[in-house]
Amino acid sequence: MTDEHPLGTGAVILAAGKGTRMYSDRAKVLHEAAGRTLLGWALANVADLGIEAVSVVVGHQAEDVAAACPDGVTAVVQEPQNGTGHATSIGLSGLPGSIDTVLVLPGDMPLLRSSTLAALMSAHARDGAAATVLSVNLDDPTGYGRMVRDGDAVTAIVEEVDATEEQRSITEVNTSVYVFDRMALEGALSRVGTDNAQGEQYLTDVIALLAGDGATIRAVVADSEEGNGVNTHGQLAAASAALRGRINRQLMDNGVWMLDPNRVYIDADVAVAPGARLHPDTYLVGSCAVGAGAEIGPNAHLTDTSVGAGARVTQAVAVSATVGEGAQVGPFAYLRPGAVLQKGSKVG
Repeated sequence: MTDEHPLGTGAVILAAGKGTRMYSDRAKVLHEAAGRTLLGWALANVADLGIEAVSVVVGHQAEDVAAACPDGVTAVVQEPQNGTGHATSIGLSGLPGSIDTVLVLPGDMPLLRSSTLAALMSAHARDGAAATVLSVNLDDPTGYGRMVRDGDAVTAIVEEVDATEEQRSITEVNTSVYVFDRMALEGALSRVGTDNAQGEQYLTDVIALLAGDGATIRAVVADSEEGNGVNTHGQLAAASAALRGRINRQLMDNGVWMLDPNRVYIDADVAVAPGARLHPDTYLVGSCAVGAGAEIGPNAHLTDTSVGAGARVTQAVAVSATVGEGAQVGPFAYLRPGAVLQKGSKVG
């Protein structure tokens, strides 16, 4: 995947929002889904693409969000927060001048797949577009910006509060994920005003400006699930469940047995070898590793724990522990941090 995108490609992740509807003291993008923060999912996707430079726009709890960015990622502060167009301008300031193609994505869409972003970027390069938008079709598009087209060409994205009755009947909506030619983006952003219901600079206005200039604007339609953002705890729970479903299906396809995958909870960075057996109410949290033929559960909660091949852990809790090959843990056992069970040993 990384070979498709030449040097000169950068990414701007928009992560400045407060997340008012979360009613939480924690910044929205620092809430976790399947073992990663929302921002962590965005950063992982960008890393999969082999992009040269990444800029994260921070605002609410800026220090905490910036601290969650890995080395090599630039955090830039948006203050005041005056809309997505303004945020994107701030984000561009964190990218080097050698960047000529820019992926822009929100930091609160954990269901996006890196393969979808790769397809979006490939379509952008193929069509020679000034901008390429990722869209989805929804049965109920209420609340989303509508994609206005003239055939294959996108002519505008209209936010619902500013849309006409006819435009509100459009079911293709914007996901707020884009690829831009940087020069075209910067030129259009310099002309974006605040004459709208929110009095903010909309990034979506860039599309109409570029279309008015005669530039090529295209859209790539993704699976509707990928367009789901997270703004409430209910949406966070739904996204977490969807991510766990993906993780479990992939593991089962690779040879892991699960009696009831709906009752197995596995974080994104857990490694489970083919031939392992996972019973209901198994939780594998953080950086667990489970060897071939190991059997976990029922009622097991392991955090950052290694379980050797052929071991058995049931009705137990383990934190930062090591369970040797063929060892047996439980029932009713607790392995504290640093505990090491040698090969074939038993506890419980």
